[in-house]
Amino acid sequence: MLVQLAVAMVLGARSLLEAEQLQLHHQGLFGPAASDSTMRRLLAELDDKTLRKIAKVRRRVRRHVWTLLHLRPGGFPWLTVAGRRLTGWIVIDLDATVITSVSRKQGAAATFKGTFGFHPLGSWLANTGESLAMELRPGNAGAVRHEVAQFEWLHRLEGRLMSRV
Repeated sequence: MLVQLAVAMVLGARSLLEAEQLQLHHQGLFGPAASDSTMRRLLAELDDKTLRKIAKVRRRVRRHVWTLLHLRPGGFPWLTVAGRRLTGWIVIDLDATVITSVSRKQGAAATFKGTFGFHPLGSWLANTGESLAMELRPGNAGAVRHEVAQFEWLHRLEGRLMSRV
């Protein structure tokens, strides 16, 4: 199932639901598709040894892709801010969004918009658009808590993120 999930990501899946839908189209290759909830349970139950192996493979793939990016015309996608090219800088973009939930899921709460759901905090590498990490938070983790959480979360992720580059 992990291989199916990896292939779905390569084919453009950005969520477990999209991974499930892509698998449905490739049943002849992989066999029956796993549901998004089954994939979620699998990921939740991965042990530390397996997570370390996945992190090792991700580092190798990221290193290879970044090498290819350096070799392309124009080189690595360095950002330009206020007319100045930030060569040698990688920029981490932290942001949160509201995701509504139809039913009471574990960790969901009333949102500041009067709905019910989650307010996840995510980090992306602005240079390449890579998703680095996500933290699922209850829907009542609003804007004030969001700003404080960004700094606390970035501090906790600092060592992990640098080991992935």
